[in-house]
Amino acid sequence: MNSWLSELVVLLKRDWIMTMRNKSFVWGMAADCLAMMLFVGFVFFQLKNDQESIQNRIGTLFFMTLMDIYPVIIPAMIIIMIGRTIMFRERSSGMYRMTTYFIARSLSFMPVIFIPNMIKYIGIYFISHLQYQADKFFIHMALHLVLLFCAIGYAFMMAMIVNRIDIAASIAPVSLACLILFAGNLANVNSITPVLRWIKYVCIVFYSYAGLVQNEFDGLEFTCTSENTSCYKNGAEVIEFYGVGIVPIWATVAAPLPELTQEYIKQMYPSYLNLIQAQVLFRHGERAPMMSKLFPDEKWLFCSETNRLHSEFMKAVNLFEPLGKKVTIKTSGSASDGKIDYEPAFWSIRMVEKPAQKANPDEAWDPRSCHMGQLTDLGLNSLHHSGAFLRALYVDKLKFIPQTPKGNLNDWLYIRTTDYSRVIQSTYALLTGMFPGYPKQKDKSNLGVYSWPEFGKGFLQQFPIHTRDLFKDPLNFASRGPGYLALLNGVTIEESRKVKWLDDIYRQTIQIPSIGAKAKELMNHEALASNFHHLFDELMSSKAHGIPLPFGMSSEHMDNIHAASYHQWMTIPQTTNGQRMGYGELVSNIAQTMAQAASAADSSTGDWPRIGSQRTHDLLLSHDGGLRETSDHEVPRVPRMALYGTHDVTIGSLATILGSTRKRWPMFGSLMTIELFKDTTTPLEEVQRNLPTPSTLEQQPPTTDGYFVRVLLDKEAIKLPTCQMQGKHHPKMGTSVCSLAAFYEHIEAIVE
Repeated sequence: MNSWLSELVVLLKRDWIMTMRNKSFVWGMAADCLAMMLFVGFVFFQLKNDQESIQNRIGTLFFMTLMDIYPVIIPAMIIIMIGRTIMFRERSSGMYRMTTYFIARSLSFMPVIFIPNMIKYIGIYFISHLQYQADKFFIHMALHLVLLFCAIGYAFMMAMIVNRIDIAASIAPVSLACLILFAGNLANVNSITPVLRWIKYVCIVFYSYAGLVQNEFDGLEFTCTSENTSCYKNGAEVIEFYGVGIVPIWATVAAPLPELTQEYIKQMYPSYLNLIQAQVLFRHGERAPMMSKLFPDEKWLFCSETNRLHSEFMKAVNLFEPLGKKVTIKTSGSASDGKIDYEPAFWSIRMVEKPAQKANPDEAWDPRSCHMGQLTDLGLNSLHHSGAFLRALYVDKLKFIPQTPKGNLNDWLYIRTTDYSRVIQSTYALLTGMFPGYPKQKDKSNLGVYSWPEFGKGFLQQFPIHTRDLFKDPLNFASRGPGYLALLNGVTIEESRKVKWLDDIYRQTIQIPSIGAKAKELMNHEALASNFHHLFDELMSSKAHGIPLPFGMSSEHMDNIHAASYHQWMTIPQTTNGQRMGYGELVSNIAQTMAQAASAADSSTGDWPRIGSQRTHDLLLSHDGGLRETSDHEVPRVPRMALYGTHDVTIGSLATILGSTRKRWPMFGSLMTIELFKDTTTPLEEVQRNLPTPSTLEQQPPTTDGYFVRVLLDKEAIKLPTCQMQGKHHPKMGTSVCSLAAFYEHIEAIVE
């Protein structure tokens, strides 16, 4: 048997000679690309930013997508079919492997297909005047390359499943035409019937076309005149209208949620498990970095919508102040001991004012500008997507919560967010995804273009959102107390480098020419928990918004910095003392809410009581009095669903405490779901009952018989170590579904 590499070399030489002998294919491809470059470029010549240019940009991108498939697939498919008989004969003699054949054949096509097509797209890009930005240009080219790869693969597929060339020549164009219907141009993918809507996810055109439209229209502003009966004001409205924003360009940065197939629902929610309660902790969406040291010249123009929504919110809670003025809210009673400093007011924004720190007072403030740490428009979209996922699961599939937020939401829903504007806005976006159309949103364009509902008094009246003083909220890192913070403070790079693999990452990072000196300065500072975290934070935030990694940094190196940051942060939460000091109150609150739900579900009256002591210190973001304490009639009942807006440190630490082996920070928009079930049909004699329980639970002994708990972090089911033993998990569902008694045993040492 020949070696794999020798086979590949021989086949590649032969296929390259055969390809170059096919003059009609080689010169036809070149002539076609040159002619189409000039034709398409001058049809869509020098596009402007008026309303007419929107249709022209859409037409340019869609036609370029079509040119990636028809002129490539049909001739490549015919050439492959002509040589297929020879391949079958040679394969029957065992002359080579199929892998070497396919790779060699594909490689022989690539120069002939890729080079003229890339020249064509470069010409069209600059003649038609698509966005003249380096990052957008290279993303545009990369998306075309990906689609050309797919086109070659499609040609191979058709050539191998159809026996005759004439039949294949008829089937291929028809099948491509059907797929093009789901690309997002000829039909709005959101309006296609659900029976067929799934096809877009297997459509080779949809992803590239969606990426091209997002890449081109993101950041564009369009002019409107009195002659325009309707108007798109910016590219975001165009993306939303055409429904091509479903899959973001940098989808790998956002949280991967499971696909809610019928099989998934049947497996995860069998009929013998009755869902009693779901507590969801969600991380805020994509944001600007906490500081900009590596990319000091980056303007961070990603916050057009979040700036507007933040302004609406601050006015609704009577805290709208000029930029840079911090506001102290005075209250009375034990909830806040007199005052809280309300963080969002620290960067409240008037849409017409200029930041005070501008060197040139005549320089206009860009309403797209982001403050460091601010939620971006991408973050809004991510949380809206997470909310839509929760709706699809708990409303549409499971019928667990009502379809609409009508009536008194306090009877079944509890919403709490940390007192950070990025988390409050993420909570808003999550709720718009869960309950679209509430409150009713205004159609500002008269075109049916989606617009975010006003984040004003009407929204706060619809949804009772609670928050707390930063230093009294266990969802927030700042509440951990001086003892816990002392364990994390004062981490020096000298101490960190005593760990060999951390030293390797440090030395490799400072040797990167583009950022080495800046990264060294960042890492050399005495840090809280991790010397690598600020570096990771800026890199991850930048990557999420399409800013390329610094020159000389690989994705693998980025992953290593990620691992270093997480490792250092999680050192303390891996100890029982650290868990108790840092997260005991939060874990106790979650367990208390669960215990109250189990008790209420077993109650003969069916009434769920008011929530207990775990709501101490709650403040309401109210529509009638700004930030205030809740009145007696506003106290929520024990929730069937609880939503907690929080941060990566909280969710990551909680995942570690509960036994996650992921060892990575939760992504933007991540969902940690803690579900409580009751099983009244399965024989449960083997399930242990008399296990240690936390003394902090208000009901002693707590109700546990027949109750089970499952913890999910995005797609991952977290298996609590305590629940792995026989008798401590569900006999049918396995170790990922823990008995409530075993769950209490696992956390008992943490919450004491």
